[in-house]
Amino acid sequence: MKAIFSIIKDLGIAIILAISFPICVHLGINVFYPQFQDLQFWGNREKKFLTTQEFKRLDFLNQQESALRNQIDEKSWSENLALNNLKTEKETKENVEKIHGELKALRDALKPIDKERAEIHDLLDERFKKLSEERSSVVFYVSLFTALLLIIASLFIPVPAISVGLILSGIAVGIDGYWRTWNYLDARLKFISLIIAIVLLIAISFISFYRSKDKKRKK
Repeated sequence: MKAIFSIIKDLGIAIILAISFPICVHLGINVFYPQFQDLQFWGNREKKFLTTQEFKRLDFLNQQESALRNQIDEKSWSENLALNNLKTEKETKENVEKIHGELKALRDALKPIDKERAEIHDLLDERFKKLSEERSSVVFYVSLFTALLLIIASLFIPVPAISVGLILSGIAVGIDGYWRTWNYLDARLKFISLIIAIVLLIAISFISFYRSKDKKRKK
């Protein structure tokens, strides 16, 4: 019974370590690179990635766009009603053409507003993407270094629960780093880093195996 309890306890410690380290890595990155925290505020992207002048301009354009669209909706409804009345001769053709001209003018007025709004949003997306790529680069290298450090450290710690926990933590940090940055990594970097990781894991496994074998011989 004590052996089972000891296994459960060691497994629990190892799992807690494996969960905690990836979280700590990302919290640490946010502490040392506070600008990356702006990526988390999806609701306030405009305020975070636009200057005050750009934000005010976008807000003004949004108000204009909303007002024009309301007018277009009302004018479209009037045009449809006039066309229906024209069929029953309750409306003149001249008035229908007048409403159609006003509707066209409103739609033409909306085009430059939509174009300028699109340009500002493109600028916002470009800045967001640039910061995302910078963060991905930092996350990748920090995660890879931390993962290797944890796995190497596990070789020198005699406590089984902590040793296994560090190995699992290293694997978890590495996988998390790849998963979060995979879309931003160059194909060569993916290939080279994975080959290095595989070779190091195999080497560390052999070292661990022969060390445990030597300990058994000494006993």
